[in-house]
Amino acid sequence: MSFKQLKKLNQILTLSKQYQWLVGIALVLSFSLICSQRLFNSSLQNTLNNQSSSLLTADIEIASTRALSTPNIKIIESILPDQRRSMRQIFSSMIQFYGQQTRIAEVVVIDDHYPLKGNARAINQNGNIKSVSELLKDYPKGIVVSEELSDSTDITYQSTIKIGNLATKVVGIISEEPDVNIQSLALGPRVYIHQSNLVNLGFNETMSKKYHSLFFELKNKGDILKITKQLEASLNVEGDRKTIQGSYGPSQPIVVRNFRDINRDIIRSFDALNQFYFFLSIFILLLSGTAFGFIIWSSIIQKLPEIGNLRYLGCSIKEIQKHYLKASSKIGVIVTGTGFILGAIFAQLALTIVSRQINIEFQWVHINFSDTLFLISFSFISIIGITQIILNIIHANRLFHHEQNAPTIKKAIIKIGLGLICFLILFLISNRIPIKTALLITALFLGIFSILYGVDLMVSYGLKKLSLRHIEFKLAIKYLSQGHTLRRMAFIAITFSLITIGCIAHYEAALNNEFNPKNSHKVLPDLFVLDIYDTQLKSFKSVAGENAHFGALINSRIKKINQLNLNDYIDQRDLEESYFLFREQNLSTRKSLYKSEKLTEGKWFNPSDNIIEMSIEKRFAQRLALQLGDNIEFSFFGLPFSATVTSIRTVDWSTYKPNFFMIIEPPYLNQIPKTWISSIKTPQSKKKHILKAELSKEFPNITVIDIEKTSKKIIGFLKSIVLAINIGAYYCFIIGLVLFLLLGKLFSEIRRENTIQLYWLGMAKKNISKISLIEELCFTNIIFIVGTLISLLITFILFNVFIPLDLKFNVQSILIIFITLNSLVCLNHKYNPPKIKVGDTLV
Repeated sequence: MSFKQLKKLNQILTLSKQYQWLVGIALVLSFSLICSQRLFNSSLQNTLNNQSSSLLTADIEIASTRALSTPNIKIIESILPDQRRSMRQIFSSMIQFYGQQTRIAEVVVIDDHYPLKGNARAINQNGNIKSVSELLKDYPKGIVVSEELSDSTDITYQSTIKIGNLATKVVGIISEEPDVNIQSLALGPRVYIHQSNLVNLGFNETMSKKYHSLFFELKNKGDILKITKQLEASLNVEGDRKTIQGSYGPSQPIVVRNFRDINRDIIRSFDALNQFYFFLSIFILLLSGTAFGFIIWSSIIQKLPEIGNLRYLGCSIKEIQKHYLKASSKIGVIVTGTGFILGAIFAQLALTIVSRQINIEFQWVHINFSDTLFLISFSFISIIGITQIILNIIHANRLFHHEQNAPTIKKAIIKIGLGLICFLILFLISNRIPIKTALLITALFLGIFSILYGVDLMVSYGLKKLSLRHIEFKLAIKYLSQGHTLRRMAFIAITFSLITIGCIAHYEAALNNEFNPKNSHKVLPDLFVLDIYDTQLKSFKSVAGENAHFGALINSRIKKINQLNLNDYIDQRDLEESYFLFREQNLSTRKSLYKSEKLTEGKWFNPSDNIIEMSIEKRFAQRLALQLGDNIEFSFFGLPFSATVTSIRTVDWSTYKPNFFMIIEPPYLNQIPKTWISSIKTPQSKKKHILKAELSKEFPNITVIDIEKTSKKIIGFLKSIVLAINIGAYYCFIIGLVLFLLLGKLFSEIRRENTIQLYWLGMAKKNISKISLIEELCFTNIIFIVGTLISLLITFILFNVFIPLDLKFNVQSILIIFITLNSLVCLNHKYNPPKIKVGDTLV
């Protein structure tokens, strides 16, 4: 081909700059999300591998909810005879300072060697930084407080703090902790005391709940996994969730952990978000890839006459195909490079935020060769592959010979769809998703697309039935009802985005309504109290007043169900959430139902029969696959106890009334050692902080939780998750808007002949522009209404079937979306109206 012919070819076939920009932005954003997700996961894993032993503060931790028995200590010493060790205890308590002031705190009791890994440092009153263990070794009667406690109160050096019967002075303020966000109760700021002071607290060792840890630093790091398994087998540990909250073996409350368990726990906490972003990246990848395919398709179809002319001038089909492949390669290079850089930036931001949350050192995002090769190859090959598929379909159907017809277009769309399905399955498998799961996900997306496609068809059919007199409205609705493929793509893209954003917005409103006491219509208590001893109950009631409710708390563990050991029961009931079987169980006992409870199955306790009856909360029963008539054997301090499930009930937990998953018929637990919990509505004659001070002074072992403050903390935690999902949803929305503009322009080009026809029939440009605006606004608001209604429907189903929350319509978020969509349409129409030039002719 001559230079002149090549120049002519480029002029005729080159894609519109606007199309290139819009599809480029959509593809870059889509690819950057995939990159950020993949790079973040590999970087987090790499970071944890390097630093998780400091989060554990040792190579191996043996943790328990009670002090280790002598036989267990002998077993541990026989397996780890000469290793460096350290001990620690964690519990919550009320600290008292400056007279009437109180604060819930997490008390950490340590020895002279803690921590074995990582750094726990504090600043003394001379401004010197020393390890906490060294500081407490120098001042064994002192206390070290967290920076948070010092900043939020007037506590400083030499301030006196009272915990239980122990009055001690502040000798340091924490500057660095390795495990504060991993191995923590998170009920309040931390304070450190030396283990020699533990006996001076005066707490009942049997009743007060503590988490004991025995740490080891191994001489041979290669033996960590082997020794972990050996310890678990020797100590008969059966639990599969190794967390500090007591998810240990049924026979004794023990867990053995190493750095890999810490890694797994941290990564597991990101699973839900990771899955959300993974599915979101698949969705927008499909949308962007489909849009790119339609651009290539539409560009070729619209230019078939020009291609025909080029063919007469001697240009071969191979040269035309080569031109489009070259153009796609150029887009692929730009998209891949820019998307990878942007994805790395997003991954770095995410990694930095997570590193701060779990209290590890700043790390640069880890970019390994295999990830880079996979991502770059995937992006570039995908773009070239989509172009090649389009070219093959056009060539196979002889469209380059200008023999286009309607059946061919339908056939092409079906082939493109099948190609995208195959592409989706390959993408999932390449991300180590099992084939069955990949097929299920593909079916799910096909289902979503099919539903939205069906809704669009129904809307189009309904619009055709409208009878309008005004000519501009009539023509706008007529064009809108035609349901072109590109229009349907825009409808599906934006609607799905709106559904995602809408569901999250309603969920956020429901959470705020549920957990924020200020937004509740219920009369809620002000304080929640834990660890009241049985011997203190009578005097506690006199101090707390009439507006206090009480519930007995008995610690236990499930040993057998229906005479089956737990592993056999798991197999028999095909239990997925077996973790709940192995954890510590809190039981209670009382005669009657609360008003906030309702029986869904069975009958309440019958005192005249000979059965030891038990009532189970509905969701807990579902988790453990428990049914009426099941017999459960518990262990109380090593003593067996059996009860039969005779009722299943729902509980309104938002009342903050003392309640438990499992209630045993009285009086069968009366003789078993127990503590009590209480919720208190502060009397009008007394302020909350005064009552807290009185309770803490009279009963130094208790833990008093301010419900309003704790609710804010819960809402803050939940909102951080909701925020992360919101970012993904708005990211999807932005891409949807870009595709909306892109597909709108393509559709405008396809309909250009209709626009010129109206102009030649005598309609003014102003009226033609008005038709276009009406059509766009109608289309946008149909999308908005459909997306909002479906999001409400999905949220309603979720709240009634899976999540017991009251549905709340998030007016603010929905209004913002409504204004954004309509403003975008108006602005786009103002600066990019339908272009009709003098000399335009009908083809």
